[in-house]
Amino acid sequence: MKVKDFRKVNSGSLVGFLTVVTSEGFEMKGFKLIEGQNGLFVASPSVKGTDQDGNDKYYDQVWIPKELNEELLSLVSNEVDATDLAPENPQVPF
Repeated sequence: MKVKDFRKVNSGSLVGFLTVVTSEGFEMKGFKLIEGQNGLFVASPSVKGTDQDGNDKYYDQVWIPKELNEELLSLVSNEVDATDLAPENPQVPF
């Protein structure tokens, strides 16, 4: 698994978007690097929908086990320079 196309953004707690490529060649776009209360974490691509009561809700399109999410964060940390984490580009790439 590797990180491809990290794009930083300036949007609140959102640090940037990234694409993940698996060893089998699957490319998954729309992962988000977010600065949370407990530090950085990688969020899955999601889609906006509605719950049973008609309220807006975001649903993950890719489910990531905790262990794999930690591995992904480690990959992002290793491949993305700390200076790259400073937001510059206000445009969302996807």
